[in-house]
Amino acid sequence: ADYNHATISDAGDGTYLIKSAKPIHGVAPGQFCVIYDEQHHRCFGSGEIVLKYEFSKSKKAPDLGAFIVSIR
Repeated sequence: ADYNHATISDAGDGTYLIKSAKPIHGVAPGQFCVIYDEQHHRCFGSGEIVLKYEFSKSKKAPDLGAFIVSIR
């Protein structure tokens, strides 16, 4: 499994903005995001990815820089 450092911001409407420290290729709405502690031992929760933001330096291969996770 790949683990990526990220920041989490509460959007206040049941969704959270997850901003990865590095681009993640291939993430799409409908997939799930799982949040672990830094040692990857404790799962804090998960949610469905409902929206993604692409921050690409190259138009050839867009990478994911941030996405919205819905916790329901």
